[in-house]
Amino acid sequence: MSIRNKHDKTTYETRLKLILELSKKISSTLDIDSLLELIMQTTRKFIHYDSAGIYILDPARPGQIRAHKVKGYDSETYSRFKIGVGIVGWVVKTGFATIVPDVHKDKRYVAVRASTRSELVVPIRINGKVIGAFNLESDQVNAYTKSDLDLLLFFASYVAISIEKVLLHEALMEKKRLEAELAVARRVQQSLLPKSTPQFGRFDIAGINHPIEEVGGDYFDYLQFSEEKMGIVVADVAGKGVPAALIMASFRAMLRAQLCDDCPPAKAFCKLNMLLGESNVDDRYVTAFYMELRKDSYLLRYINAGHNPPVLIRSDNSWLRLDSSDTVLGLLPAVQYREILHEVSAGDMIIIYTDGLTDTLSEDEETNVSKVVEVAIKNRHLPAKNLVDEIYSATSKFKTCDTIEDDCTLVVVKIS
Repeated sequence: MSIRNKHDKTTYETRLKLILELSKKISSTLDIDSLLELIMQTTRKFIHYDSAGIYILDPARPGQIRAHKVKGYDSETYSRFKIGVGIVGWVVKTGFATIVPDVHKDKRYVAVRASTRSELVVPIRINGKVIGAFNLESDQVNAYTKSDLDLLLFFASYVAISIEKVLLHEALMEKKRLEAELAVARRVQQSLLPKSTPQFGRFDIAGINHPIEEVGGDYFDYLQFSEEKMGIVVADVAGKGVPAALIMASFRAMLRAQLCDDCPPAKAFCKLNMLLGESNVDDRYVTAFYMELRKDSYLLRYINAGHNPPVLIRSDNSWLRLDSSDTVLGLLPAVQYREILHEVSAGDMIIIYTDGLTDTLSEDEETNVSKVVEVAIKNRHLPAKNLVDEIYSATSKFKTCDTIEDDCTLVVVKIS
């Protein structure tokens, strides 16, 4: 009895049994190789082939198809090819199934097996989109029929289900992996921020940091050089997310390495600018405000490297912005930075912030700063720790989820 007659005598019940078995296997495993092997073995019980392949679009190489599972090929020359090349490539490109009775008479055919005479190829679709092809080849001319094509289309749907299931599972696992890594990164970044509020003479100091994503590019720090001198820095890396967080970590390390008790801050910032510029691969820059406090003095020393001017609110509720500013860090070489001196008095307070605090309050920067000042004056009786919370909470009420687009950092210094 011929192979064709054997296929014709396969009963409907037998086919149904095998298909149900296939469905059960698909639902019980996420091993794509085992599933595709099972599909190819099951296909052979219904349709004879001498070689076969399941080909999928390669997401890593747009425009190319790669062999996901093959049988009966002596070489790997057909493991990867361009869309439109060969009969498989034509099916992937057009989305049409095809039967080729004699491949030697079809100009689309690319010879891979010398013994191949006929070919049957159907597209594999996920959500209506062609993502690959199921290919059968025979050493006999005119080996495949319309009935075989319909049956292979049926099995191709199981291939699609298998691949989609595995892809969804892999995407879920990748999402969980990234979430776990970001959670670790978040903890690491938080460990780089101050763990407590410093006690420093007449100065009551507090700060908060709220990244819009798991990690961000904002940074603040307290640098205790000695019992008599402390530095406060607030910085903002251009951008947000992981890239900004990596630059922020580098900035922190460089800043702490350059600033010391007997090192002039302006000289340290020049060096910092050079170091950041040497490692800048994406034209990212850092804005920073650095301020030195001394226990025995009401004279502030600060440097502003392109950062938002902090606000100084006097004891009589008048206010001004410390707006003397130099160039951002890491963008231009050989920049000079100035140390500015400014005198304060008992009852004054200073608000240092990143633009995430004010940018989405309104379109006018001066109006935004006025809103922050209004909240600060209303709650100026509070300790710095509580005042920081009040300012952040009040400004957040003016924003919505659609308008919160940047990390937010805020430091308040109250002077007694």
